Amino acid sequence: LLTQSRAERWWPLAAGSFLCGPDLVLDDGTISETGIAPFYEVRNATCRVLKQSPRTTHYASRITLKWETLPVAELSSDWLNQQSAIHNPQSLESLRCDLGYGWYATRFDLDHAVDTNLVVPWINDRGHVFIDGQRLGCVGVDVDGARWTLPLKLEAGSHEVRVLADNLGRFNYGAGVGERKGLLDTVYLSGEQIDLNGGWSALWQEAQFAGEALAKAQPQYLRADARNVDLSNFAFQGAHVWLLREIEVEAGETVILKITGDRNPGALCVNGTAIRRFSRHHGGGLMKHDITPHVQPGVNVIAIHIENYAGLPWNAQLLRYRAETALVGPWYFQSGVSAATTPAPRPSTSLRFAQDARTGEGAPRFYRARFNYDPDQHGTASFKFDAAGLRKGHLWLNGRSLGRYWQVGPQEFYKVPASW
Repeated sequence: LLTQSRAERWWPLAAGSFLCGPDLVLDDGTISETGIAPFYEVRNATCRVLKQSPRTTHYASRITLKWETLPVAELSSDWLNQQSAIHNPQSLESLRCDLGYGWYATRFDLDHAVDTNLVVPWINDRGHVFIDGQRLGCVGVDVDGARWTLPLKLEAGSHEVRVLADNLGRFNYGAGVGERKGLLDTVYLSGEQIDLNGGWSALWQEAQFAGEALAKAQPQYLRADARNVDLSNFAFQGAHVWLLREIEVEAGETVILKITGDRNPGALCVNGTAIRRFSRHHGGGLMKHDITPHVQPGVNVIAIHIENYAGLPWNAQLLRYRAETALVGPWYFQSGVSAATTPAPRPSTSLRFAQDARTGEGAPRFYRARFNYDPDQHGTASFKFDAAGLRKGHLWLNGRSLGRYWQVGPQEFYKVPASW
């Protein structure tokens, strides 16, 4: 039976043979005496037990780590200076930050108090927003779909915004190749995000022979097959379906539409004009467009044509804001995150509970643990780091990057060579 423990001790040898069981097999053929008994050699599709028996050693199976927390230096340090100045927010890669994290910041003045929304229309993938050193919330990627706005109350006077943007990885196929990361535009001090998931009219009986003429129809005059359809819970399956919905726009507004769904082919139309053809490899179920040139003041119609719909949930969000509400101030950029040297580290609860936002202020921080390793006590096999429950971040061991994590499940371990 190839258990996980044996799978971690599976060594390729010369001429296509394998050795299973020992903790370590060196290039010169040296085999460690420790491992899982018995050792097996697999050669020419036959398996035999090797004569030598491994030395039985009882290793400590678990090292309990004591954690401490350290604040992130870039959140409070004064790096907003001429050396870090940029003209406007732009992508991480254009600022020579190809991997990891980047900080965008600006200072601005208000001549009166505001009770509004902070609008961040163009960010990939996710951003933590801080106002005057206090966490406001997250924008960009969200479990419930795109999030562009955060409620904001500020008094008159001088203020500072810092946005910690991250890079969650890049597409290596389809239209997503070359996606820009980071904060791509300035932020705004007024706007509204509207959930468009409800209120759609669906047509499928006439969809095949009416074609794209349906994109020019007005939903209230149609004999729809279904009304008040919710994109997130539409129990339909068929070769073709058209979904239509009205939206209202005021003069002078910028309007952004984002739709996510399955990878079906189809088309997205605004007021009868197809603005996007999508398929499995072009769009990939993710579409975001500035539809301002295609709308007019008053009532407008969005139409989505989906082929081979199978009932999977879709999501549609609309953002409306005015360009004149752009936050005016100088912008700055700093790449990376680092641990602050002051204040001194403080003890933390276990890492699993420390990641719970309800137990802390939600600001980014470092969690650090120190431990002693002894080969005679712990063996020379790979370490397995139990990271169950961690939501998102980056792991380092003795200064060596182990990579990023995102929503680690309880059955998963990060395996690390003992030599590290």
